[in-house]
Amino acid sequence: MQTQSPIRPEGTPAPNSDQENRAALRLVNDFAHSERIVIDYRAEQRGPDDNPLWVVTPVIMGKTQGDLQGSGKKKKDAENTCALAVWNSGRL
Repeated sequence: MQTQSPIRPEGTPAPNSDQENRAALRLVNDFAHSERIVIDYRAEQRGPDDNPLWVVTPVIMGKTQGDLQGSGKKKKDAENTCALAVWNSGRL
């Protein structure tokens, strides 16, 4: 039988409103902390300074999860989009 890392409790809904999407980073970080899962976010600014695009990639337990990137015009928006992708993936 294959074991996998802890995942969010079954039946726990993913954030779905804009306000909840903005809280995704806090939700993911709180859950990861409670399960002793180390998660970091690597942010990269692309494009010109006057019109940047932020791309954030999660690193879960030392493994870069390039397929779960988030992006946005603001770094915080990109972090939240990334955290939402992590949450929806079930990889925590």
